[in-house]
Amino acid sequence: MHQHAHVAKRTKPSDHLLYECEILKSQRDILRLSVTKTEGWPASKYTLIRKHYNALTRFINQIPFDNLHQPKTPRSKAKKNYRMSQLMQWM
Repeated sequence: MHQHAHVAKRTKPSDHLLYECEILKSQRDILRLSVTKTEGWPASKYTLIRKHYNALTRFINQIPFDNLHQPKTPRSKAKKNYRMSQLMQWM
């Protein structure tokens, strides 16, 4: 299981997931390709949300939260909404 204990104390979990996490490299590369058509990388979270919402949503939906030492997805909630709320909570 991937542990995020190595994340610096000042680094927010959302920053780690978006810009550094090795597990998400291939997903981040897809997001980066979409963003760099119109913006530089790394793009701010504000820019990702305001200008690249669909690409960011695809990235978020591909995060394997169960493998990132996070609580399991509640069965009563839709996985998509749960994943988005997890990332938004970290931002």
